[in-house]
Amino acid sequence: MEDRELTELLKALFENRISEKDFSRLGFYLLNLMRKVSSHLAEELRRRKESEFAPKSLFSGFGENEEDKKELLHEFLTHLISKKHHFLDLMERGEGIKAYLWQVARNFMIDLWKRKLRRELATESIDEEKEEERPREIKDEDALLSFEILEIEQLVLSVIEEEELKYLCYSLSSERYLCLWGNKSKDAVYKDVSRKREKVLQKLGKALHENGVSEELFGDFVRIRLSELCEELRFKHCEERKA
Repeated sequence: MEDRELTELLKALFENRISEKDFSRLGFYLLNLMRKVSSHLAEELRRRKESEFAPKSLFSGFGENEEDKKELLHEFLTHLISKKHHFLDLMERGEGIKAYLWQVARNFMIDLWKRKLRRELATESIDEEKEEERPREIKDEDALLSFEILEIEQLVLSVIEEEELKYLCYSLSSERYLCLWGNKSKDAVYKDVSRKREKVLQKLGKALHENGVSEELFGDFVRIRLSELCEELRFKHCEERKA
């Protein structure tokens, strides 16, 4: 679907003037979008060694029959309408909405799957002996943690720039990530870190607090994902890794 056509359909939805035919077209598009987003998320999880349990698609378990699809679509449309002011603002400025719609769908699917996992964990009543005997393809606790780490990663990268990420990397290993400063000497890098790292940490800390991220959960993010981000940054900028 072209961006212009999608914009018109969403605008009609937000203004409560969408026809039954257009509503069906929009619904079909949004369900397909959620399938694509969920497949992309599942692949993202599978790429991480701590998340090999990830299902082929996070869409599985939702929308398996027509009633499920209607319920899922209704919930997503309600979620979209709650964000209509931002969508309408993008439309007013003549900006494309597909990128923002993708992000909204991504966050929606993460939240949906997290709620599903929490319900499963809350209602699980199998005793420890039976639990040890039961083969499990998906570890619910690990799955929930992986989704939470995905959300923290998204938050961190929305708050700090790539140039600022290197100060977090320096905290992990001053020697290994010294090369992120190019040809600067150790003393020059140390002075730069001393001046700027605290500001980066304060900005990040404020965002984590405002979004209710606990120190324990952020510690899991640092342990599981931050080192990977730093290695990606090192691969991109350090000459010895490119050689």
